[in-house]
Amino acid sequence: MAFTQNVRLSVGGLLFLMASCGVHAQQNAVCTNMPTSADPNHPQPRFGDMFEVRSEVKMVESNTTMYVHEYYDHSQNRAHLHITTPDKETLYYIDYGNDMLLTVDPLFSTCTVGNLMLNLHDKFIIGYRTVNGRVQMYGPSGALHFGNVNQTYNGTNTVRGIDVDEWVSCQTLPGIQATAKVVWDIARKDTWTMQSGSVSAPVRMTVTGQMNNLYDGKTYPFNHIYDFYEYIQSVDPSRFQVPNGIYCPGRNVLDPPKAFPAVPPSFYFVGEMNDPYSNQFNYIEEGYDQTTSYSMFRTRKDPTQLIDMGRYVELNDYNAGVSYLIDNTQASCVMSPVSEGFMAFSIRVNDKQVRMKTPREYFMDTGITYQYAGTYPVRGVVADRYVAYTDKAQGYEGTNVTIEWYFAVTDQQSWDTGLGSTQYQPPVLFRTYVNGGDAFTSPSYEFNIFYYNSKDAFVSFVDISPCFQGADKKSVRFSFDKSNETVIRNNVVSTMKSIRSSISLSTGISVTRVADIKLFFDPLRVWVTLDLLNKTQPYNDVAKNDPQNDLDAALSLLTFDFNNNGISFDFADGINVVQLKPMPGTFEDMTDTSLSSPSTGSTSGQFSAGALGGLGAAML
Repeated sequence: MAFTQNVRLSVGGLLFLMASCGVHAQQNAVCTNMPTSADPNHPQPRFGDMFEVRSEVKMVESNTTMYVHEYYDHSQNRAHLHITTPDKETLYYIDYGNDMLLTVDPLFSTCTVGNLMLNLHDKFIIGYRTVNGRVQMYGPSGALHFGNVNQTYNGTNTVRGIDVDEWVSCQTLPGIQATAKVVWDIARKDTWTMQSGSVSAPVRMTVTGQMNNLYDGKTYPFNHIYDFYEYIQSVDPSRFQVPNGIYCPGRNVLDPPKAFPAVPPSFYFVGEMNDPYSNQFNYIEEGYDQTTSYSMFRTRKDPTQLIDMGRYVELNDYNAGVSYLIDNTQASCVMSPVSEGFMAFSIRVNDKQVRMKTPREYFMDTGITYQYAGTYPVRGVVADRYVAYTDKAQGYEGTNVTIEWYFAVTDQQSWDTGLGSTQYQPPVLFRTYVNGGDAFTSPSYEFNIFYYNSKDAFVSFVDISPCFQGADKKSVRFSFDKSNETVIRNNVVSTMKSIRSSISLSTGISVTRVADIKLFFDPLRVWVTLDLLNKTQPYNDVAKNDPQNDLDAALSLLTFDFNNNGISFDFADGINVVQLKPMPGTFEDMTDTSLSSPSTGSTSGQFSAGALGGLGAAML
């Protein structure tokens, strides 16, 4: 068994087996009858700085064959070996820049971390030297021991029907006390066309020698034949990344490690949920606004419904402790304590109260240690990947799972909607892998994130008016001068947001109580109609219950501001600031009058919350 372990180490090196070898000081039986050079001036082969190659490895002394797929990238100081033996499959990720060897067992989805510089056997996998105080793996010729030892050109030959140049050397591996005669067969570029193009392509390496067993002190012969095929001068960068769902405890990718991305105080996104174990697929829209203490999500009422794509919305108000559950297909609404609502946004404080999650808590970045695992392509977007192994993941409390977050890299901020700040990386994908069994072969849960907006949560566009009927609301209207029509049409979303915000400030009510805003355009002016909704009775399940004015007080304050020129509606239009002033004398309380259309004549167009779906704002 001890001999088998040492032989495995030599095979694990593959092309890089002899990287730390030197010329044997004393010739012995292994290196007798070494040839003289057939052409002392024959040029040595040149290998590319990045390549991918497959090999069939025959260990003749043990009648064993294994297959290896290897990747080499000299500029990034890294390599990857995928080794398949008759009874096992192993993945090696070699990172000299960070002094790491990652060994992955894909069957059990485990990963161990080793230090290349400290482990006697590991550091022979490729070989290294120190350059300007930093460890640098050998270049391709050095790794193939052409640049490190005396090679003898042995003329031409034919291997597998391919014309080759043959090179011979005698080498030692002091670390594992082995001496070997190495014969390399390299495709002849002058007579043979290979897939590698202008650089040399390895065809076969034969290694025969003796190894002193480190355990019993005896000497054993070995004879290894490496046949190489599919030698390509390029590598997909993702090949050097540990597979999805694998967590490597103790791994250090950067020094210092790359921190989990900053999270904005407000955000909105459209998500695509996939649960492969229940074969269920659903979509969801979520908005979070820490500033106003509101959150919302929208989805289908029943994920199994294939026809009904109706909008089922939940708005959570952490100011009053109220959750609004609105079914727009039925035009119905149910109010309940926020503690009974969608707990993805809530943290339970005690048996009776909850609080709103912080942005970092929402992204599960508190109490969980993430490991930066490099960049990965996600739907064509280059993303930073963060991995954690924890029993604290939301929905999996008490169960060990691997969770993964993918955030678009900072130089791809243009992928964002353009509405957000460039200081935030848009999340593009979230995955979980349940620990155990074959669950690692695919995610147990996958959540793709689209249309991420790091500036606005759009919670104010949720229309909660179905929750208020009759005496529970006041309907009002006012108008802008016709000269404002163009800027309003070009900025419908900003106009409606500004109306909500300004009226909320004027009346002392929340933005969600300014509801059902509509814009009407007629030949003379632009009309605005809206409802003021009554305040709800607090459920006392949040720490704060902010006092708000009732309907009569709100209407009185708003009437005063309109009649005394004390209100305006401002928003940014590019680099300019737009200030809309209502026309004097147009503000009216229309509670007892239908507001389906202003009484000033026919309309030439109108906008409402329901009409803004194409603007990505108010499909709620």
